[in-house]
Amino acid sequence: QTPILVALAVTEDQHPRFAKMRPLPNLEGDTIQTTVQQTTTKGSTVQTDAFPSYQSIPDRQHQAQKAYAVDLREAFKWVHTLISNTKAGILGTYHGLDVTYLGAYLDEYCYRFNRRFWHNQLFGRLVNACVHAPPKPIAEIC
Repeated sequence: QTPILVALAVTEDQHPRFAKMRPLPNLEGDTIQTTVQQTTTKGSTVQTDAFPSYQSIPDRQHQAQKAYAVDLREAFKWVHTLISNTKAGILGTYHGLDVTYLGAYLDEYCYRFNRRFWHNQLFGRLVNACVHAPPKPIAEIC
């Protein structure tokens, strides 16, 4: 299994708004620190379980939730829902996946999730993204 870091921004009333998911090569502290710095802004509040690799996240307000202190199912309800829906969506659409392309699958899912309230803009924004994307040779894509 490939470890995946899931970041979920919530509104003030704790409803999910934006998501980012990144496959990680390992669960070491340096890897997690780098990924958290790339996916969040300085001053963000980062809520995690009490996994030791999360303990040294610089420039972020870190709130570790220990399993015995709170009900993690309730504390991370939307993260678990996002993970569950992502797995169901990927497995239902692609009937399995190649780890080589896991990042692309996750990016596509997050793209759709982050724009789920923008139905009337979706097609135009997708065309815009395609038009402004740099060209890639077929060898890089396959």
